[in-house]
Amino acid sequence: MDFSDVVRRLGGVAPIGGTAEDACIPLEESELEALEAFLGVSLPDAYRAFLATYGGCSFGPTVGNYSIVHPWIEAIPSHVSDAAWTFMDSFYGARRMPHLADRLIWQLECFRDRMPQELIPIVDCGGNKLCLAVRGDVSNRVYYWDAATEPEDEEDYLKDYGHEMPREVKWQNIFLVANSFEEFLMSLRRVDE
Repeated sequence: MDFSDVVRRLGGVAPIGGTAEDACIPLEESELEALEAFLGVSLPDAYRAFLATYGGCSFGPTVGNYSIVHPWIEAIPSHVSDAAWTFMDSFYGARRMPHLADRLIWQLECFRDRMPQELIPIVDCGGNKLCLAVRGDVSNRVYYWDAATEPEDEEDYLKDYGHEMPREVKWQNIFLVANSFEEFLMSLRRVDE
């Protein structure tokens, strides 16, 4: 898949967590294979191609006063945004990213018990996450994970309620952003500040 039109429309790609040399460290085939083995599923084609082309990155030049925003499909709580969109920061990338928190595998390890098993975090949104579904009937959809309304962990839930956490509880802080990764990329836009 060719992402050049999207990248150009959003102002190019910019480094995250380091110098220009650290920008856009694509994931090597061996990293993609290891990631898929860790997840136990194949990544959606477009997202896999994006990782292989850009890896961890932000859109836009490193200077300038504008932000990249994404719209919503589902209504979101007003504490997240009163607008029909919210800001996004950067895509998580390769193990070689200079900062641990920018690495996709680190995010997967940190959040795998905090999100439904179908989702993986792919974009940072100031502590909240944009997630890609990689399993089940929701595969390839993009969702917003709201940290402020995250349910308690499964161990505490079991202790408090005396039974395992129902699947829908982990979905209570998650909102649909796009029906596919491609649709998500096409919906991104620049907003001058």
